Amino acid sequence: MFQKTDFWIGLAVGAVAGIFGYRFMQEREQQLAAMQPMAAGQVPLPCAAIWRKGWGAWKL
Repeated sequence: MFQKTDFWIGLAVGAVAGIFGYRFMQEREQQLAAMQPMAAGQVPLPCAAIWRKGWGAWKL
C-alpha cells in the first residue's frame, strides 16, 4: 500500500506548507493591522497569542 518513504515525503511537504502558511498568516495580520487603526485603549492580540491560549481552529 504505502511505503515508508511516502510518510517522510508527506511529512516534509506538510512542514514546508505549514511554514509558508504561517508566514502568510503573519504578513496578512500585519497588513490588516496597518489598514485598521486601533481605537483608543485597544490592545492588539496577535494570532500567535490566540494559539498559545488554546483557541486553535478546531475550537472556533
